[in-house]
Amino acid sequence: MASGGRASACITVPARAWLCLGLVLSACGQPAPPPISIALNPWVGYEYLHIAARQGFFAEEGVQVRLVEFGSINDVTRAFERGQVEAFGCSPAELLRAVDQGTRQLKVFQVLDFSDGADVVIARKPIADVAGLRGARVAIEHGTVTTFLLLRALESAGMTLDDVTLVSTDQLQMLDVFVAGKVDAVVSFPPVSSRVLATGQGNRVFSSERVPGEIVDMLAMDAALLQKRPDAAAAILRAFERAIDFVEANPAESYAAMAARLGMKPEEVAALLAKGIHITPLVEQEAMFGAAGPLASSLRTNAEILRRAGELSRAIDIDSLIEDEPLRRALDASRSTKRAPRPEQ
Repeated sequence: MASGGRASACITVPARAWLCLGLVLSACGQPAPPPISIALNPWVGYEYLHIAARQGFFAEEGVQVRLVEFGSINDVTRAFERGQVEAFGCSPAELLRAVDQGTRQLKVFQVLDFSDGADVVIARKPIADVAGLRGARVAIEHGTVTTFLLLRALESAGMTLDDVTLVSTDQLQMLDVFVAGKVDAVVSFPPVSSRVLATGQGNRVFSSERVPGEIVDMLAMDAALLQKRPDAAAAILRAFERAIDFVEANPAESYAAMAARLGMKPEEVAALLAKGIHITPLVEQEAMFGAAGPLASSLRTNAEILRRAGELSRAIDIDSLIEDEPLRRALDASRSTKRAPRPEQ
């Protein structure tokens, strides 16, 4: 994995799936639309997208997808802003910052998971609680979920960012700066947080379990492309659903594959998916979208807290960031059990 704006991995759909898709498109006399590139950072929840790619589910559902992985969350959003990718995985903090500071219009079309304890604040021993962070050096990746979680942690102890010294650090450097004693705490998530805790030098003093529903991982896409190709987005939703089914049917194989990619142990991945990360199937997503749904609520909470802390420069129209048309199309298609290859839209 690499940082500094360079992609570290590109997942290609198996040749058999592309052949299947190509035959369908040829039969229809249509040229294949260009692939949709999705930028991601290492995260257990995103592994279901890698499963979908590896099993050929994207192509079988009628969409070409290229997954591009970056080591830094900020590299992911920069890749989107620079036009290097058409979509990206993000939490509300990254989405809102991209809207606030970027020029490219975007919309959320899928909820992938909720963090329910996986995102953590780890303090160097003997610090045992958030109050003990007063005056501490805390490593975060500015403008990301780590900023938001630290704000919520400090708020729980009646503190603000002024009570700590922030050390800007991308995820790939968190372990090194912690072990080297350059910081007193890090805000992180698996796989990096698992490695920090494995040193035995840190205490978990706060996690996303304390702020249920506030940290959600999503897929956002260029708004113009989403309007032009809603069926392609719906195909991504269907492929993700098939990946969920695959993991449930093949847990040992799936956890081993995820662990190998992330540099974790299969049992660590299994534990996180049992408690720490909640993957959201299609049946749960319908209730999440809408003006009063959990997705909009999460975005509004993040926007309020980040703006209050000076991390956002303006108010953002939350409703304008959510598009449920692909979800409705995916739900309609899911009522049929037929899984024949579909022409890409």
